[in-house]
Amino acid sequence: MESGSEFASPSEADGSAETIASHAMGVVVWDIPPAIVVGERFRVKVGIKCEHGCDGTNSAFEIQDHEGASVVRGTVPGDIWPGTTGLHVAEVDLAAPAAEGLFTWTVTTPASDAGTPHAAGSIGFGIRVVSHPEYLVRIEAVDEDSQAPLAGARVVMHPYRAVTDDRGVAEVRVAKGAYQLFVSQTRYVTFGLPIEVTADTTTRAGLSVEPMTERN
Repeated sequence: MESGSEFASPSEADGSAETIASHAMGVVVWDIPPAIVVGERFRVKVGIKCEHGCDGTNSAFEIQDHEGASVVRGTVPGDIWPGTTGLHVAEVDLAAPAAEGLFTWTVTTPASDAGTPHAAGSIGFGIRVVSHPEYLVRIEAVDEDSQAPLAGARVVMHPYRAVTDDRGVAEVRVAKGAYQLFVSQTRYVTFGLPIEVTADTTTRAGLSVEPMTERN
């Protein structure tokens, strides 16, 4: 994120103006749910950091929806996010739009000339809004040869996601429709299968071990 703002301040000695380049403010958003049901509430994390290392405690931010309307205003606390240098993070509660679709919302921070000047910052993030899930899809992930359950396998029925438990089972609630099921696990070939969901259903996904690559 570039900062092109400059601030002029009068010099006490001769009345001339000296130019001070403003610091850039980095903005990040994460923990966005892969799918949000129409009208339901969800939470995201908003992080703000001065790229020059200034203390960002109480830095203000605003989230605007896809129509440019303000949905929330807030500030980040003084605590630094673990494993980072200077990233201040706020957890924000939001309400999904009342219609299905993929929407782009925006987080902005205002410019400030108090103390060290800081330029405005912004970032867009996408949210996918889906209808109320009607059916339960149960996925049983197993080793194709031994039929042993595969725990921790990643299940995707876009935009829905889940991870299998110790029994190799994941349950995903989805809306009626056609999906492509993908099940993946380390050291295994990804399993793929088209599924038409019209009722509760159970699918068994047999994953084969990736073939060993011979070295010359």
